[in-house]
Amino acid sequence: MLYMVIEQLKDAPAIYRRLREKGRMMPNGLNYISSWIHTELKVCYQLMETEDPALFPRWTENWDDLMEFKSCRYGPRPRPQRFLSNPGKVKKVKRVTRLEKRSWGFNDLTI
Repeated sequence: MLYMVIEQLKDAPAIYRRLREKGRMMPNGLNYISSWIHTELKVCYQLMETEDPALFPRWTENWDDLMEFKSCRYGPRPRPQRFLSNPGKVKKVKRVTRLEKRSWGFNDLTI
C-alpha cells in the first residue's frame, strides 16, 4: 500500500545532518519512493510503501525529536501496463480552452 507522509520539520539542518550520518533508519518492509520539500524547509511530503503500517512508529521514533508526522493511506500502487494492454478503459479528457467569468467567480469551464 502507498502512504503519503507529511513531516513538519522542526530543525532542517539537524535533520539533514542525521540523514547524512545515519541514513533514513527505516525498518525492513518500509520503502521510501520519493519526496518533495517546501522551499522554506518547514514541510516535507514523502511517498512511501509498505504492507505493514505497524512499521511507521518504528521508523518515526528515530526522528520524533526533529519532526512531527502525519500519514495517509493511498491504496495499491497503480500498474500502468493494465491501461496499456486495454486502452479502451482509459477515459479521454477533453481540453479546456478557457474559463468563463461569472459575477461570483471563475468556476465554469468551457470545453
